Amino acid sequence: MATRTQDSSQRETAIPFFVFAFAACGLYVSSLSSYLLFHALVEIFCILVLLGSFVVAWNSRRQLDNHYFLFLAISFLSSSTFELLHTLAYKGLSIFPGYNANLPTQFWIASRYVFSLSFLIAPVFIARRLNVAATLIAFTGITALMVSAVFTGNFPDCFIEGAGLTPFKVYSEYVIIAVLAAAIMLLLAKKKFFDSRVLRALIWSLSAAAAADVAFTKYVSVYGPANLLGHLFLLLSAFLVYRAIVVTGIKDPAALLFRSLELSKEQFRRSIADAPIPVIMHAEDGEVLQVSGSWTELTGYALEDIPTLAAWLDRAVPGADGDAVRAAVSELYAGKRQSIRWEMPILTRDGRSRYWNISASSPGSLVDGRRFVVCMAVDITERRESEAALQRGNLRLDLLASNASRLLESDAPQQLVDELCQKVMSYVECEAYFNFLVDDDAGCLLLNSCAGISSEVAQTLQSLEYGVAVCGCAARDACRIVAENIPDVPDPRTELVRALGIKAYACHPLMSHGRVLGTLSFGTRTRNTFSDDDLSLMKAVADQVSIAMERKTTEEKLHQAKQAAEAASRTKSQFLANMSHELRTPMTGVLGMLDLALQAPSDPRQSDYIRTAYRSGRSLLRMLNDILDLAKVEAGKFSLDQHPFPLAGCVNESVDILAPEAKRKGIELVLELAQDLPRHVVGDQVRLRQVLTNLVGNAVKFTDRGRVTVQVEPAGKTPEGEPLVRFSVSDTGIGIPKEKRHLLFQAFSQVDDSNTRHYGGTGLGLAISKEIVQRMGGSIGFESGEGEGSTFTFTVRLGTAEACDEPAEVAGTEAVGGDTVVPGTCNSELSRLRLLIAEDDATIRQVLATMLQRLRFAVDFAEDGETVVEMWRQGGYDLILMDVQMPRLDGFQATRAIREQEQGARIPIIAMTAHAMKEDERRCLDAGMDDYISKPIDFRECIEKVKGLISE
Repeated sequence: MATRTQDSSQRETAIPFFVFAFAACGLYVSSLSSYLLFHALVEIFCILVLLGSFVVAWNSRRQLDNHYFLFLAISFLSSSTFELLHTLAYKGLSIFPGYNANLPTQFWIASRYVFSLSFLIAPVFIARRLNVAATLIAFTGITALMVSAVFTGNFPDCFIEGAGLTPFKVYSEYVIIAVLAAAIMLLLAKKKFFDSRVLRALIWSLSAAAAADVAFTKYVSVYGPANLLGHLFLLLSAFLVYRAIVVTGIKDPAALLFRSLELSKEQFRRSIADAPIPVIMHAEDGEVLQVSGSWTELTGYALEDIPTLAAWLDRAVPGADGDAVRAAVSELYAGKRQSIRWEMPILTRDGRSRYWNISASSPGSLVDGRRFVVCMAVDITERRESEAALQRGNLRLDLLASNASRLLESDAPQQLVDELCQKVMSYVECEAYFNFLVDDDAGCLLLNSCAGISSEVAQTLQSLEYGVAVCGCAARDACRIVAENIPDVPDPRTELVRALGIKAYACHPLMSHGRVLGTLSFGTRTRNTFSDDDLSLMKAVADQVSIAMERKTTEEKLHQAKQAAEAASRTKSQFLANMSHELRTPMTGVLGMLDLALQAPSDPRQSDYIRTAYRSGRSLLRMLNDILDLAKVEAGKFSLDQHPFPLAGCVNESVDILAPEAKRKGIELVLELAQDLPRHVVGDQVRLRQVLTNLVGNAVKFTDRGRVTVQVEPAGKTPEGEPLVRFSVSDTGIGIPKEKRHLLFQAFSQVDDSNTRHYGGTGLGLAISKEIVQRMGGSIGFESGEGEGSTFTFTVRLGTAEACDEPAEVAGTEAVGGDTVVPGTCNSELSRLRLLIAEDDATIRQVLATMLQRLRFAVDFAEDGETVVEMWRQGGYDLILMDVQMPRLDGFQATRAIREQEQGARIPIIAMTAHAMKEDERRCLDAGMDDYISKPIDFRECIEKVKGLISE
């Protein structure tokens, strides 16, 4: 068959040459009778070949991979123009009268230059695109320029009648021969881009053209034998061009398109074989055409192992995935889809499963006349495994986060174990779990919850002794136990779970601070082992349950401790309240009697004794107040009252209190107020006075000679615009030793024992002062040198106030004698006032009766709450002084009863209580009382409050 095909091909090649030889002989015979006819026929054939080549190349230009032939075809237009002019101008036709044989020879040389140079330049466009329009314009310009040069006499002469060829013509032919030889060399160098038949025809055509040019250098007459021979070679050259381009372009277009397609196919196959990723190429009939080395390496299948796609699919992609691939490939061949992408598991030759991302596409071209599909694969096994691991990790994190959230929110975490363990069982593919809790009283484990066993079996597992079964051993040893391959490994600890059909079992102790709270275990009936990830998750869940149980236990302990602390705080507060009442009530009697004694006539010595006792009582009262303030701080009940007050007045009052003591000691007490101090401020006037009194009192106490200076000045403003005020108290006293300064501002701490014994005091004043200053948004500090005095400075933040009432100074005397008068109210006015005093203490009743009657008050007494209410009903009272603690009805109950029964004017009620806490004052006001006096009663304060309420 191959021999027959080869013979047929040889006949197809030989016949045209026989025809050409016969035609050449005929043309030669015609030259014997008419050389013009011979010449015209040869030239016309050449012109037709050139034009035919242009037509074929032009119509094939969009399919050409390079523009070699397109460039030649355009140049052939120029050459055919010169050939036509050469034919028409040939001697004897007389188409161009007045011209001799030189004219056609000039056109001939022009044609040969264009022809030869075009073949020399054309190889450039094998690898470069051709600008067709520019090329057409260029050749048109060259043709026009040379035709113009010929007709205008600017082109060199090529033939002289009687003399023959000119040197220019001869040398031009040699140049053209050299150019043609160079063109042949370039063709040979670029032969891989040409079909072999086309390449041979072109080389022989250029060789024949060179032979013609050699002959054209020898003739003397345009009708001579050399000219004839040259035209025969020219005819052969044209015939070969005709064979190379025209015939080949019509009968075998692929050859005209060079070998690029064949090269592309071969390169395509080679690129598939060398591809770094798995690639398989198969034809429409199923034949596998090529596979890449990576394909063979990863799958184990070489090209010879899988002759067809079906054979490979049956081995590597069995089942539904293989059917899906077949259907998808059929759609590609049917043109329903351009490309397909899918992910699926692939079995390698050794049975391993790999996951591939496969993309398949059909280029639409043919290989051996068949359509084909190329499938490229990317091994994504590691990516899929990473994604699966990440997904498992996310599920695990979600599970743990959800468990943690539920356990933290639950008041009974042990009751959530069943729900949480069901989730864990689903995640780790277990079928049973058990949760035992330690019963310290019973000394065993009690079943809290379980799953995966019948209720009858669960009843038999309600309790478990330490050291029995896996869970009992885990609880006893406080360590995890993992039992795997249970059916095959005899172990007395696993007999219980083996009887339940469990093949692998993991038990985790629930631990808290080294103490076993219980156990949490999981079992599976479907596999013999657990993965590390499974065991890690089980441990994490067990730890969560342990933490939640410990948290609950801790919360219960904290709750109990809180209740105990609150009970202790209430007991302490009640104790302080009772102690305050029990101390202040008799103190009221003591100070009241001493005050009365001072007002009675007595000799100077007795008055001095009484005055000393009175001062000692007041000192004891201050000590009691300091202790109560400290108790408030510790109990978190220390608070400030914010009210407008005159700043200068507050400071003056604080300093004036210490003026008598300073005068007695013979030291100078100086007050310096800055001119730009705010007149009215908002703050706790009482607490500010307490700090100033404490600091000035200490300065006076520890200064035996010299002076005490109190300075008050602005210290700027806060970012909110509130004024800051700086207070400093300087003295020339004993100073503070450097090694003892750290003791200041600490409760019950003083500089040293000797000073304590010499100067007295509780050591609470500075500690309380520091607390007050800090709560007022400021700070306190000091500078001191032993024997050089001290300077205490503090800064507080005070609000701004437009104005406030400035109470008139209360007049009083150091020497007690005569009657005390309420400022602004004469005794005749007071004599019209009738007071009801509710007090169960006889001593206090006696003191109050004496003091109030001296002021001409009409006074009635009641010893219990019921009597107070009954006497109020009878009417005629202007004000009630109400003790808080009384028999039958206390002061609160009596006040509420009065307020509920009132119909007319509201009677003022002032509470008298030995309870000195802030909440006690709030409680009095909430009960309906109008004001509050703390025992021991300050008689002047009492008169002021009575006057104020009656005035209202």
